Amino acid sequence: MNKQNETRIKWIFFDFGGVLAEEGFLQGLQDLGRIKGIDQEVAFQKGHELIYSTGYLLGEGPESAFWDAMRRELNFEDSDEHLRSLMLKRFLPREWMFVLAEELKSQGFYTAILSDQVDWLDKLDEQYCFYSKFDKVFNSFELGKSKRETEIFSHVCQTLEISPEEALFLDDSSSNIQRAWESGMRGIEYRDRNQFLKDLSKDFPYINLPANKENLETAFQTQFSEEDAHYLSELVYPCLDQESINYEEIPFTEDIKNEYILMAFEERLLIPVQAKQESCWEERGLKVFPGESYFMPRMSKNLLQMASITGKFEPEQAMRELLNECGQKNITLIIDYMMQLKQQVHGFKINADKMLKLAHELELSEDLHDLADLFVILGFLSPSRSGTLAEGMAKYEINPCLFW
Repeated sequence: MNKQNETRIKWIFFDFGGVLAEEGFLQGLQDLGRIKGIDQEVAFQKGHELIYSTGYLLGEGPESAFWDAMRRELNFEDSDEHLRSLMLKRFLPREWMFVLAEELKSQGFYTAILSDQVDWLDKLDEQYCFYSKFDKVFNSFELGKSKRETEIFSHVCQTLEISPEEALFLDDSSSNIQRAWESGMRGIEYRDRNQFLKDLSKDFPYINLPANKENLETAFQTQFSEEDAHYLSELVYPCLDQESINYEEIPFTEDIKNEYILMAFEERLLIPVQAKQESCWEERGLKVFPGESYFMPRMSKNLLQMASITGKFEPEQAMRELLNECGQKNITLIIDYMMQLKQQVHGFKINADKMLKLAHELELSEDLHDLADLFVILGFLSPSRSGTLAEGMAKYEINPCLFW
């Protein structure tokens, strides 16, 4: 048996951007490219290169040297303060990941941040107060070492007086994970939440994950009565890790079962599975008797999965996570677009002409038809029959859970 698999881990290291929080540097540079009319991939690659070559990443050069080089290479004139703000506001914490870190500490593990960051990490801590949640913080800016080199992994283990086999490293970069393995650590690459939690549970079965039905019920209590929250959580919790649920599997009496299936359908938490798949949620005839089955739209499932960990509903974070998973760019702008669409709906419905007008106002570069198709796939919205024939225009229904 591999020695790494025999040794129980003691320390768990979390990357910051891309694991504990959104990858603000990547998203910030992509948005900078979009705003300045520069190819977004070029903007990111140039920033990735220059933050290292100017010495800023390792604390060997000032921030101004980095931004001076960026302005020179990409030909723009914004101030350091404005550009820094563009980056910082995109490092949005993933609350469920902080809940996981706290749960791991309660199980006796030590936790640390190990991140290629600059002094922006201190500024982010001033805003979000996360340093205190970890036993140690290792920042390349302070260490003078980067995860681009294997040495940093040996260094942190020596500092903590542990063997590399006693450390687990979590990062969204496959090359960083590879270097951690080469140093003797164990590692899990973060690609998306579901796969990450599956990998963590599979590789380390003695780690208990924090998702549970009680957290989901707590979240439901912010939107429904205690009784409704209880039955809804009992109804939908089994759906969070399976494709669909059959009528016979729901452990309620018939009258309660029928009542809460109807409520879940009205809230777009459960949608009937049918032989002839209608694209419109409202066109799927709801039937509540044996032999029927129900599935959960991706947005609804993602939102509820996160709530089963955190005990609260975070629609923006759930949308952001799904957009990340499908490799979408301009996520910040797309989220802003969806938030503004919500303000223009009537009965959860909105006309396509309003969607098009808002897209032009926000200067969305994506084709609206393609974006609407993506939103349908992700469960943000559904085509709506109502109004189409009478008004001669397409209409969409926005998922009610986006308003929670």
